[in-house]
Amino acid sequence: MRKGLLLLIILSISVLMIFCNGGTDSQDSDSNVASNSDAMNATLIQPTVKLNERTTKELPLQLWEWDGTIKRYTVATAQVSGSGTAKKMHCVIQGEGTPISVGDEIEEIEEAVCTHVMLDNNGFKKYAVGLKKIKIKSTGAIGWTWASAIQKVD
Repeated sequence: MRKGLLLLIILSISVLMIFCNGGTDSQDSDSNVASNSDAMNATLIQPTVKLNERTTKELPLQLWEWDGTIKRYTVATAQVSGSGTAKKMHCVIQGEGTPISVGDEIEEIEEAVCTHVMLDNNGFKKYAVGLKKIKIKSTGAIGWTWASAIQKVD
C-alpha cells in the first residue's frame, strides 16, 4: 500500500515538472501584451475611426492616463436583415490627453480588452476603436492612445 502511494506521489511530481516548467517560458501568457520584437518597429500615425460605411473621422492624437474603467454600452450593429444592437465593452477615458506627434517611434506595451472607447471630454463620444498602452521612445512618456494610431514598421 505504501509503495503504491509513494509511486503515485513520484508520478504526480514528475507530471507537474514536465507540464509546468516553473514559469521559465519565454513567451508571455497574457495575449494582450505585445512582444518586444513587435514593439521595436512601431510609429505613430494620425488615428481615425470609421463612423459608418462612408464616413471616417480623424481622432485627436493624444496620450491618456487610463484608470482601467470599462463599461458595457449598447451600440448599433449591422445586420444582414436590417439593423440591430449589441452591448460592447468600452474603455472610459476622461478629459484631455497630452498631445503627441505623428512619426514618433514608440514601444507598444499592452492592448486593452475593450473594442470601443467612450471619451468623456465636454460630453460623451463613443468610438469603435480600442486602446493601446505605449511608451514614446524619445521622451519615455507612457500612456494609452488609440489602437489605430499605431503603425508597425517592417
